[in-house]
Amino acid sequence: MSTSTISLSPPLARSQGRGTARTKATGVLPEVFLAVFILSDFYKAAVVDVLPVDITVVSGIAVVIASLHRMRVHGWRLPVGIGYLIAFVCASLLPALYADWTPHAVEKVTRFYSVTLIAALAAPIIVRNAMSVRYLAVSITGIGLLMTLASFVASQDVAYDLRVLNVNTISLGRGYAATILALLIVGWGGRLRPVGYVAALFVLIALVSTGNRQGLVATVLTLFCTLPFSSPKMRRRVYLVVGATAATLYFAWSHIAGTVSTFAIKRYSAILTGVDGSTGQRTELWWAAWDGITILGRGWGSFAELGLTGHGGLLHTYPHNIFLEAGYELGIVVSVFLVVAIALALLRVSRYLVQMIKVGSGAPLRAPYVFVLAMILFYVIVSSVSGSLYSNKALFSYVGIGLSVFGHRQAEATRLAK
Repeated sequence: MSTSTISLSPPLARSQGRGTARTKATGVLPEVFLAVFILSDFYKAAVVDVLPVDITVVSGIAVVIASLHRMRVHGWRLPVGIGYLIAFVCASLLPALYADWTPHAVEKVTRFYSVTLIAALAAPIIVRNAMSVRYLAVSITGIGLLMTLASFVASQDVAYDLRVLNVNTISLGRGYAATILALLIVGWGGRLRPVGYVAALFVLIALVSTGNRQGLVATVLTLFCTLPFSSPKMRRRVYLVVGATAATLYFAWSHIAGTVSTFAIKRYSAILTGVDGSTGQRTELWWAAWDGITILGRGWGSFAELGLTGHGGLLHTYPHNIFLEAGYELGIVVSVFLVVAIALALLRVSRYLVQMIKVGSGAPLRAPYVFVLAMILFYVIVSSVSGSLYSNKALFSYVGIGLSVFGHRQAEATRLAK
């Protein structure tokens, strides 16, 4: 038999078949709710803003309901493999015992053990097999394209000034980047038609024009890290399309939206010229966090007590690196659980993909797993230069998925390699 038709061992193929049937039985709405929840940070909603509801709260409630429904179908038990993630969440309770409970500490603890905890537990409950991962990737793509079109229409020629609509432009840039990755990787698993390339390039232009350097750099690094798992033909297409047209289209965009491009160019050129206040501030924050790392930590919200301020006197409540933040506030002991959970998720997905390549599994079969790997890599990179531990539900969602989807397949994966 040809490797194009046989790529999985019979036990694994049967297990995927059962999982796919169960996923279809529960519908695709859980994955759609999860995608909205993951991307919801882009809109800082309140009752007086454009939308009368808080997207994060509404989508979070929907995700909880959807995960309970999935548990009723799959069985009332947590997915196998997420023990390290749960261990980190439980261990992080210890620093809460000796926190000073300042407003910053209360905010961090409240958000981490509500929004982030929901993401860490609900995502692996909802996404349990390859078909479910595909649904999530398609949902991320669709919602991301809607975000891009809405932001373009709403802001006309000043995309970065979406702040007038109370939009978090950093989270918006991350959403753009995740959409690009989902578009291209879903295309690796099938035929990405010309309209798909056009859509990816349109979102890429939107990302570049926001001046979101972390999102752009993380996207490029993630693409190059995951390209080895795609087909050679698709690699050449990605190289040619992205490399040859991005600069040309961005030049055209700069004449349409001069304000956006001027801001973006200043952001990018600041790194080359060495005149970059943002990067200098981040370095200062990182060193401050590094110098304060202890075995047991200093308690939730303690980084704000350093009194470090940025532009406009804004107090920095976190060092913009989740690993340094965990080391400073939660301690080395707790941080080990976080690092192990992320590393194990990356290792499991990577090993499974390598084994699939060895037996000749085609790109369509590999695409869902490449998507999970790419999302974990992307959010690890951006979380190392921006954001906080308590508001990183995207990273915890994909780490949970990476641990659970592959946690119960170690025996099958071993047989697959033979």
